Amino acid sequence: ERVYSTDERKAIERGAPLLGITVEEALAHLGEGMCDVYLNDVAYWKGIPTVSGTTPSAVIK
Repeated sequence: ERVYSTDERKAIERGAPLLGITVEEALAHLGEGMCDVYLNDVAYWKGIPTVSGTTPSAVIK
């Protein structure tokens, strides 16, 4: 788990008003952090929102 990079945070700040919501509302939906999920040696999902601290591995049963 990690915090948003400067570029990721700026993208949220630019995108939120376009959706008609505040940055705070966007972060409430996305969560305050994110994680990168490595699928194998060459493929990964970057920037998966944690949604209030829940990582994908925590919800897979």
